[in-house]
Amino acid sequence: MKVTNLLQLTEHHKYIAVRRFGLSPLDLRMLWTVYQPMIGGFAVSLYTALYAALDSEAVGSSAPKTLGQLFLACGLEPNEQGRKRLVDETSKLEAVGLLQTFRKKLMEEVVEYEFRLEPPLTPDQFFGVHHLWLLLQEKLGPAAAEALRRSFVKESFEEWGEEEGVETENISAPFYEVYRVSLPAAGDSETDLRTDGQDMQESLGRDGFRPEEMLQRFPRSSPNRRAVELLTSDAEKLAKLNYIALRCGLTLKQTVSLLDEDGQFGPDGEWLAEQFQKRAVELYRQSNSQARRKEQTLRKQQIAGGAAPQDPSGGPASAGGGERAVPESHWLPVPEQFQGQCDARQYNTMLANMPYSQVLKLFFAPAEVPVYVEEAFMAMNLDYQLPDEVLNVMVHYIRTNDLDWRRSFLEAIAANVAGKRIRSFENAVLYFHKEEQARTRAAAGKSARKPVGTDPRKGRPAAKPVIPVVRPAGKAEATEEDIKRIMEMAERLKNG
Repeated sequence: MKVTNLLQLTEHHKYIAVRRFGLSPLDLRMLWTVYQPMIGGFAVSLYTALYAALDSEAVGSSAPKTLGQLFLACGLEPNEQGRKRLVDETSKLEAVGLLQTFRKKLMEEVVEYEFRLEPPLTPDQFFGVHHLWLLLQEKLGPAAAEALRRSFVKESFEEWGEEEGVETENISAPFYEVYRVSLPAAGDSETDLRTDGQDMQESLGRDGFRPEEMLQRFPRSSPNRRAVELLTSDAEKLAKLNYIALRCGLTLKQTVSLLDEDGQFGPDGEWLAEQFQKRAVELYRQSNSQARRKEQTLRKQQIAGGAAPQDPSGGPASAGGGERAVPESHWLPVPEQFQGQCDARQYNTMLANMPYSQVLKLFFAPAEVPVYVEEAFMAMNLDYQLPDEVLNVMVHYIRTNDLDWRRSFLEAIAANVAGKRIRSFENAVLYFHKEEQARTRAAAGKSARKPVGTDPRKGRPAAKPVIPVVRPAGKAEATEEDIKRIMEMAERLKNG
């Protein structure tokens, strides 16, 4: 507790105690046999006095009390020495992670103190915290500390975790496979279900990484160890962490590695969720790039060896011949770009079997595929779960109709395709064929509705009326008789 003026810590000031847990027999044993040698019996007594401020069968905040009551409960005199002792003992509890102290002020006057109690660490957590283990050894001696540790941990500490080369599979049944919960009626404010990142994890049917799993994998000597312990003890933050890990497909090892990086926690040990999500997305993209390169290499090796290409699920790409054949009724016409290079059968077989990334490169060649286009199609494949063959039909549709490659336009098409649950080459051909017909009808209807006398370039009334121009008629050459008659007429006019 950092108090510069002891007069702000008198017996008249108010305090409340807050806790969100209950002490088990194991917690009590940890408190009196492990924490007590480090912080002293008086600090543990203060901790239990604050714990008793709230009924043992409940959690939450206690009713406001005066510090004078706390002084009496701990046997402290309400004077300068008693206040100094209270500051010293609370500081010990704060240093080992059993207490957090907050002070509420109005202007310069202290209104209330808030003591937030934290549960003692479990044996596997405590003995993995480097600085706490060193402090216990310093207080008891290495031999006594080791004996105390072995009295709590009934297995070799080095054997914890997964053995190298042994794959451990979690076969636990998730909640949604065992229970069915009826949703409340809409508008029921008292039982309104939240759908933010913390609660959405349960709706996805995944239990997530457990605190003990993460702490067993996390390095005990890492400077982020204490911050991770606090993170895993907060159920709301742990649920958000699991949600981000699920969305980005992170394994337990990847999650622990990200938490061990610099910049994942603030100076006060607060978890920076936005920074973690940013790094998780970067790792997600890197993993997909590596997976695509690995898939391409595997396909090349299979083709070179004469083996049937495998689809991403591990089975053959088709039941016979190594490629999925496309019915002739669903063939797409070969674009002008590929005329002379392949026939209709080869072109449609390519669209039905090649990865969308390769098809994009073929359509954009010799130029490189723009980064925003590649990212848009990656999102379609990963977020919307659109198969490669559907994406290839989409590429054909956009190129042959000379449509825009803007990312917003691509995402609009992908959202519509995903919403209609189009998952096969044939269905995609039918869908885009209907879209093409609709575009043609719309363009024809717009052209037919143009009024006469409009500017054909803009479809607006012309600024000037259209006036027909009379062209002079062509004349034949004069004959000798015509010339003679003209000369006689001119002579008569001269003499007359």
